[in-house]
Amino acid sequence: MMNTNRTLKLTTLALCGVINILGGTIALLLRLPVYLDSIGTVLAAALFGPAAGLVPGLISGLISGMTSDVYAFYYIPVQLVIGLVAGLVFRRLRPSHTAGSCTLSYTTLFRSCIPEAPPIPYGRLPQ
Repeated sequence: MMNTNRTLKLTTLALCGVINILGGTIALLLRLPVYLDSIGTVLAAALFGPAAGLVPGLISGLISGMTSDVYAFYYIPVQLVIGLVAGLVFRRLRPSHTAGSCTLSYTTLFRSCIPEAPPIPYGRLPQ
């Protein structure tokens, strides 16, 4: 039974990493001014806590940095902060219904984007 829970947790964390990679790639290709590469990090932090919230951000930052977006390496610390803060907020408040969970996750996501925004002045990447 315990091995099944561990397998489920590992596959869910890997799926959250893939969600981050897909979100970041979609935002990069469509030049969207939103950060979709944190959805899986917040999801993992909400489901499994702050320590597990760090894993998808690290995995997706490394894979995206090596394959599609070199600047993803610079945002790995931001992903780690997002996972940690989201996990602590979800652990502290423990939302009991879906509407509260969505509101809390979006609030956490938007607040955690603040450290991510300043490195890109005027919406352009440094040349």
